[in-house]
Amino acid sequence: MHTTPSRYARTDGLDAVADDIAPVAEETQRLRNTLRLNAVTSFSGGLAATAAGGTVARLLGTGHPGWVRLIGVGLCLFAVGVLTVAASRFSKLVRWAPIISILDAGWVLASAATMVLGWYSPTGQATVALVALMVAWLGTRQMRLSRSIGRPVWPARTVQ
Repeated sequence: MHTTPSRYARTDGLDAVADDIAPVAEETQRLRNTLRLNAVTSFSGGLAATAAGGTVARLLGTGHPGWVRLIGVGLCLFAVGVLTVAASRFSKLVRWAPIISILDAGWVLASAATMVLGWYSPTGQATVALVALMVAWLGTRQMRLSRSIGRPVWPARTVQ
């Protein structure tokens, strides 16, 4: 039995190309969405720390509202950079997303170090641990998605 192809069926040999591009496009969109989530959560935390440094310092049990505000400003700037990368061209996205993941890993390590040093109250320890777990998840997901796209995961220049 012979079937006539739909008028939308691809008959130009591009089916294989389309099949190869679709997963990359999906993974690229997932990476952009993960970066956007990273930016929103970073900006939210940064804004809270900047605007209410004293309250956040009391919650964490640090007694250093100035440092909390400074870290808050840094988080807001980081968020703007992450959002810029999320909205950028594909080449910039795959170049910078792994660096954002490395910065996220740095945040997690710094959080663990300050927890070990006992800088926080019990409530602060729990809060910092939860934030660090979320940042670790975001960083790991970003790195995994960067790799799944099939591009280099380090920002290296190509020699032509």
